[in-house]
Amino acid sequence: MEKIGNITTKMVDGLGNEPLPQIGFYEAKQRWIKEAKRYLLKTEKNSFLKGATYAKLPHVQRCIDNSIKFDLVLQSNIDFIEMNGELKSIFIAKLVHIPTGQTEVSRVPILLAKNDPQAFSSAMTYYRRIVGATMLDVVTVDMEMEKDFAEYLFDDDDDANEASNKEDTSKKTKSSKSGSSNLLNKDGDPDPLSFDELKEQINNSDLDQLQKLWTKHKPEDDKVIQLFSDRKKALTERK
Repeated sequence: MEKIGNITTKMVDGLGNEPLPQIGFYEAKQRWIKEAKRYLLKTEKNSFLKGATYAKLPHVQRCIDNSIKFDLVLQSNIDFIEMNGELKSIFIAKLVHIPTGQTEVSRVPILLAKNDPQAFSSAMTYYRRIVGATMLDVVTVDMEMEKDFAEYLFDDDDDANEASNKEDTSKKTKSSKSGSSNLLNKDGDPDPLSFDELKEQINNSDLDQLQKLWTKHKPEDDKVIQLFSDRKKALTERK
């Protein structure tokens, strides 16, 4: 069992027993520490402590959630124990190694400035940020140190950007296919043309050829329709 300040941790298996250390858990934790971008900028100002800053909970949480890529998941809940005739609340965080079920458990007494729901909610936000960051060695740095730690900083837009890039690629692929299909006639053109190829044919055609192209392709794309319209207007004005 290890005690870090008011945070008490211990290793247990999936049944709550205290087993010998399992290599899998520590290998996953080591990979997380070595490979994960787990540094966060302290972007928020503490309104109660002059000059104090912190990383906001959603940013911390997204960094913590990233641990699932390393076969680790953090869970948290609350328990209550009776001490000296009073019911005390305990914040419990569990870092679970998914393949083995081995779990590192932290228990922290919840200290409240006032005994009311708002104070309790604020305390929960604080403990989720602090305990979660402690268990996964998430480091917070001041804004002026951003350049010094740039390569280690967690970017919560990374996954979003990755998903967005995949979506953009998918859209471009669909758009490309759609661009070809828009040049097909309703029965399906066995030899569909690209936009540039069709544009060249349109611009080099006379009225009869233009009519044949239109009949063959029956375009639905607005840009292609405009090409036909412009070419027809140009040919008509020549007469």
